[in-house]
Amino acid sequence: MSGQKRDFRGNARSSATKAPVVRNEYTPIFESFRDELDQHHDRRERVVKASRDVTALSKKM
Repeated sequence: MSGQKRDFRGNARSSATKAPVVRNEYTPIFESFRDELDQHHDRRERVVKASRDVTALSKKM
């Protein structure tokens, strides 16, 4: 069971109060950069996984 967030006075805070999403002319630039980084990290993860698999199989020989 999780606790409840409280403010500095001890009053319970509702979890529904979230900051609005800010969209401006720079947002698409960063979204495309984010997508590019995600693709890069996905490729890197696949290489690392293949490397681990090769290492594990070579130890079984």
